[in-house]
Order: sequence, then structure tokens, then C-alpha cells
Amino acid sequence: MGGGPMAELRPPRVEEATAIAALMSRFAPEPISEERVRRSWSAPSVDRERDARVSARSGSVVGCAALHHDTEQQAWLELHGVDVDELLDWALETASGRRLFSGGWHQNARVRMALEERDFALVRHSYRMAIDLGGSAPPPDWPARIDVRTFRPDDAHAVYEAHMETFEDSWEHVREPYEEWAHWTLERPGFDPELWLLATSGEDVAGIALCRVHDADPETGLVAILGVRRPWRRQGLGRALLLESFRRLAAAGCMRAILGVDASSLTGANKLYENAGMRVVSTFDIYERRL
Repeated sequence: MGGGPMAELRPPRVEEATAIAALMSRFAPEPISEERVRRSWSAPSVDRERDARVSARSGSVVGCAALHHDTEQQAWLELHGVDVDELLDWALETASGRRLFSGGWHQNARVRMALEERDFALVRHSYRMAIDLGGSAPPPDWPARIDVRTFRPDDAHAVYEAHMETFEDSWEHVREPYEEWAHWTLERPGFDPELWLLATSGEDVAGIALCRVHDADPETGLVAILGVRRPWRRQGLGRALLLESFRRLAAAGCMRAILGVDASSLTGANKLYENAGMRVVSTFDIYERRL
């Protein structure tokens, strides 16, 4: 709830990306870069004038929101700041008739309170997990008949399909269009094919680990996607890919590795990460309301 002058609600201006990144970083476990904000505005599925709003008081951005239209029946609302009431009311009107998901880092009590005041129900938690890369990690133990290599340009569609398939077991998974996927992965600045790992069995992609150096913190590496296709699960391939990811990120100069995981993962991914030495450093609370 904001005090003082009435909030101005409007689409964000291009020159406000730095201020918005700082606002998004306030409660996040790692900093959000200006490039990440600008990339969200240029995604194929996003119209900045239609889908994004800031709340401004006396010329300063005090809250920001963005609607992601997953399907005709479902949308996801990004909500940041402590002055979010008008933003949330805008989203409820704009997404009328859909299931609307939203949430916030647990430290941001104002976002959680605003959602609960508008009859959103807490339905899930997501963890940010981390591990220090300074120590000696065990080498990966690859399953039999598995080879590992890095990404080549002609792998793009095979990696995309492997990503979509391996996440079919995830909670509320929605298949992402290839153009959207490529925008957030292949086309982002700093993409390094040496940090994209493919575990292959003959001609088949058995598993993937798509990693990158964090764009706002060069000492942090992100295991953005780790997935194993069903025929190759329960053979230790996920753990081997994770350990190899740690090794590659350390070689790239990273001091720690992070990833996000569903706290109630249907595939037990969170247990895999714990067993590899990762720890929970922050929690993201997910809410839902049917409009």
C-alpha cells in the first residue's frame, strides 16, 4: 500500500529498464539484470504496451507487473515491488476469464498479502538452490552406452524437443513455442554452447543440461534446464549431468551454481539436487486464482 501522491499506472518506458531491474532485484536471491528486463519486453509473445505496467509515484517506479499469456485459459503474472495494489487490480481485469497464477519471493510479504487479500490461494512453492563450487566435486559417473558432448547449431530443434518432453511431468507444464524458447535460450547475449551439455545414446538425445553464466553476476552459474527423457531415467544420468554442469561452470570462472526447482517435484528433482550437495537458499510462493 503506497502513501503520498496517487500512483500513476502505465506501460513501462524503455529508459526505465534499469530502475525496474533494481526493483525486481530487491527481494530476489540474485540480482536481475537490465538485459533480462529488456529481453522480457522483446519476447515474441509479449506486447509491452498491452502486457506490462509500472506503478510510479513522483516519477519513481515503485512497482511493476507483466502478464504472460501461457494459453487462452491460463496466464502468469509477474509482480514486483511493495506498491502493487493497482497493478494487481489491472491484472485481474486484463486476465478476466482465465486461471491466473502469480507469486513472489517469500521475503516480499507485501506481494503475498496483496494476493491473499484478493482471494488468491497458495498452491505451490519453488526453491532456489545453490552450491559453492570452490571444493572438489566428485566426477560424474556416466551410465553405460551414454556419450556426452556440447551443443552444435544443428542440435537446436532436438534440444528444444528434449526440453519440452522432459518437462511434461512438471506441475502445470505448458509447451512453449519454439520461437519463444529460442528467444530466452539461444538468442540471449552471452549464450555459450560449451555450457550446453547433451547426453546421447546413439542418435538419440537422452538428457540435457543447459547452463550459462549469470548475466548480472559473473561469479554465479545457472543450471537453467536439466532434464532426462523417460527411457533413460533412474540410471544416474541426471546426477552425472548435474555434476558435469558444476565442473563446466567452475571452469568458466563461476564460484557457485544455482538452479530453480519445484519444491514438490513430481520427478524428485529436488532430492537429486540435495544429494549432490545443493541447499535451499530462497523460496518462491506460488498463488492461483480462477477468474
